[in-house]
Amino acid sequence: MNLRDLQYIVAVAEFKNFTAAANSCAISQPTLSTQIKKLEEYLDVQLFTRESSQVEITDIGVQIVEIAKKINEDANHIKLLAKSASEPKVNKVTLGAFPTLASYVFPEYVFRLKQHFTDLKLTLLEEKTDNLVSLLASGKIDAALLAYPVEHDELEHAHLFDDPFFCGDSR
Repeated sequence: MNLRDLQYIVAVAEFKNFTAAANSCAISQPTLSTQIKKLEEYLDVQLFTRESSQVEITDIGVQIVEIAKKINEDANHIKLLAKSASEPKVNKVTLGAFPTLASYVFPEYVFRLKQHFTDLKLTLLEEKTDNLVSLLASGKIDAALLAYPVEHDELEHAHLFDDPFFCGDSR
């Protein structure tokens, strides 16, 4: 028994069809059927009943598939942990903004980012727009909040918000 076999039985349980499950696993249907048959022989239980075009999961199959789902999730979690350990830049972001904007938006942005990405290591930088553009273009920072228009062929941009100015009589 291996992780791939567990992925196969979860797919068959999900699709209730060997051909669809095989497609989702990027293997041929005969290969999938053979692997599941071998797993059933190894475990000495029948996981699925196979009627002409109907696939039903057995009672013991339901229990085994639930455990297989958890194992698959844990295996994926292990892969993510290993990847983040081997890629030191993962979860590190440097965000810049020009000073008059930074003091207003950084507190709210940092709060929201930390809510969604608890392990995010965020570095904040206040700098003039020209300097931020240079730092972005050279890859020294990851993103910046800038006032439009900023013209630079190598940078991607997205409009985030409008900040209206008001003028009035103070009386």
